[in-house]
Amino acid sequence: SAAAKVQLRTDGSAVVQCATHDIGTGAYTAFTQISSEQLGISFEKVKFELGKSDYPFGPVAGGSNSTGTVGTAIHDVAGLLHQQLGELASKDAKSPLHGVNAKDVVLVAPGRIGLKDKSKSDGFTDILRRAGRDSIEVQSELKPPEMNNKFVFQSWGAHFCEVKIDPLLPRVQVTGFVSVMNCGRIVTAKPAYNQIMGGATMGIGMALMEETAYDPVTGLPATRNLADYHIPTNADVPAIEVHFVGEPDFEFNPIGARGMGEIGITGAAAAVANAVYHATGK
Repeated sequence: SAAAKVQLRTDGSAVVQCATHDIGTGAYTAFTQISSEQLGISFEKVKFELGKSDYPFGPVAGGSNSTGTVGTAIHDVAGLLHQQLGELASKDAKSPLHGVNAKDVVLVAPGRIGLKDKSKSDGFTDILRRAGRDSIEVQSELKPPEMNNKFVFQSWGAHFCEVKIDPLLPRVQVTGFVSVMNCGRIVTAKPAYNQIMGGATMGIGMALMEETAYDPVTGLPATRNLADYHIPTNADVPAIEVHFVGEPDFEFNPIGARGMGEIGITGAAAAVANAVYHATGK
């Protein structure tokens, strides 16, 4: 579960906050994109702030849960913001939305709220200016996640690996790797590709190189530095193809994104091992 806070200003910009964090996987970009979409404000005018514990509660980057969880909080706080703007407009005799029920107000276009049929609408900045407000701030509630007993939600996929083996050494060279994944909606394409590519690279290392050897006398790891503990380098990893299939999963959450961080490594080492078996019978 997570919560979020948003402040909308009369210049049309917004600041969104959540106490989650970015470990280099592109969370800043993804959360800014989701905020832009859900609020109805251009990407350039949205600033997403994270990484401070005094912001509304957010999850750690683990268990493939950040994007879907924080994204849902952003969706919730955007709805609250639109409703509060609707309340201001409903009380304003000069607003096209004067007298409407604020609960009937939704985002109808970038920077505009109105009725679902778009017969009446009003602009964010116009509503704030007429109300004499420099800004408006709302925060969503931290609620336990709703349990869905009708569906089971998982990301899934498949890895395809090609190897060539020198029968005398015998040295294994991975010469091709293709990953096909279904993770629901892909929020940001390039970091998503990099997540799966990173998992495949880790799988190659797990299958062929990485091993912790222990000193039998002391019991301490003998391979305790990067000189002795081998990991894949550019020479060990071919060009990795990544393909995403599937539609947004709106049964799972309002933004349609399922977990991605872990699925790239699942089965990657096994794909290498299966390719070696196919080539050698061992």
